[in-house]
Amino acid sequence: MEKLIRKAFGKRVELSVVNYSSKSLYETNMLKRRARKLLAMPAALIRARGLVLANVEMDVTSRCTLNCKECSHLIPHHRRAGDFRDYEIETLIENVDLLVGLIDECLRFRVVGGEPLMHRQLDVLLDRLADERKIKHIQIATNGTIVPRPAHICAMANPKISVFVTDYGNLAPQKDEMVRVLRESGVNVRISPPEM
Repeated sequence: MEKLIRKAFGKRVELSVVNYSSKSLYETNMLKRRARKLLAMPAALIRARGLVLANVEMDVTSRCTLNCKECSHLIPHHRRAGDFRDYEIETLIENVDLLVGLIDECLRFRVVGGEPLMHRQLDVLLDRLADERKIKHIQIATNGTIVPRPAHICAMANPKISVFVTDYGNLAPQKDEMVRVLRESGVNVRISPPEM
């Protein structure tokens, strides 16, 4: 599987890890092990009609409203390095265009962070993803601490998009208000307890 992914994406597989984290983070053993583990997973399904990716995740920001010790997206490491930022919307869309040019279908495209609702131009990315016929479903993973901006809510109301809210209890006092606003706007919302 790793050979197939590297053949399709070439050095971009490694470059995408570097793009979304600092060079010093990329060189740590922990991140190298995580990247090898991800590449070893059955990430792609081969069908008669071509290359189908079961799941793709895109980090859109390293900013977050929480500071979880065991963050799967290494946000505490970004915090220590002082590397908080929204990734440029042009770069994110360029990467989406590159991906869809190489595949035949993506079953689920997850938009993650940090906290993706902090990205100022999230609606632009969501509109691009929703317009792509090769992407079947878009999921936004949020910690429920932010009520989205009106432009973001409008983009999320697309039937191809769902919002996955991890319930952090008292750490996310605005979760109920956020869920209410999204549901009233016709957004598909799912709530789940955090994995401990």
